[in-house]
Amino acid sequence: AVPHHPSPDVRAPVELSNSFIIVSYQDLEPQMIRGRQQTPCEYAITRARSLGGKHFSIVNTAYWLGGPGQVNYWAFKDVSSRYPMGFGYDRVNPDNIKRWKSGLQRCFRAAIKAGFSGVQILNHIDNGDTPSTWRNLIDFDPLVQYGGFSYEDVVVRPAADAIRTVTRPTTRVWFMMAGEMGRSIFKHPKSYMRLFTKYRGTLARSSSVKV
Repeated sequence: AVPHHPSPDVRAPVELSNSFIIVSYQDLEPQMIRGRQQTPCEYAITRARSLGGKHFSIVNTAYWLGGPGQVNYWAFKDVSSRYPMGFGYDRVNPDNIKRWKSGLQRCFRAAIKAGFSGVQILNHIDNGDTPSTWRNLIDFDPLVQYGGFSYEDVVVRPAADAIRTVTRPTTRVWFMMAGEMGRSIFKHPKSYMRLFTKYRGTLARSSSVKV
C-alpha cells in the first residue's frame, strides 16, 4: 500500500499592500478630488482602506540636480502652470522644507487615523536632470551639505519630525532611511550608521516606530 502523507498546512494568504509615492508638493496639498477637498495622499489612503487593506506604504521623494553622477543641490518637484513644461524643481530653502514637512504630517496623520495596522515610510531621492541618472548610482554623503542642505536636512529630518507628531502606540511604523541608493550607502556607511543611531533613538519615544 502507498503510505499516506498528509497535505501540508494551508498558509494564510499574504496581503499585497497598497502604496503611494509622493513626488511633488501637489501630492501633499488639498485639491478637489471626487467632489471633496483632499490631498492625493489622503485619497489614496481612503481608497486603500475601503478595499480592506491592513498595511500601507508611503514613499517620500525629493530630487537632486547637478548633472551626471553628482549632486549640486536638492529640490522639491512643483507641478504648476508657471513652468513652461507644466512642472519644475523648486530648490530647497527653509520655507519650502517647512511646507514639505507640513504636507508629510497631513499625509502620515491620515494613514495613522485610517486604522492601518502597519505603515511603512520609505525615504529616497530621484533625479531632476535630463537625461537622468539612476538613484542607485549616485554618490553622495547623507550628512554633507550640497547647495547648503544635506539629505538629512531635506529628506530624513522632515519625515521623522512629521511621523513623530502623529504616531499612535497601536500602529506599527517602519521608517526606512533610504531606498535603492546603493552606491551612496556603500561609500558612506558610517554616515548612514550615524543617521540610523540618531533616529532610532529619537523615534524610539514612540515604541511603535522601527527604524
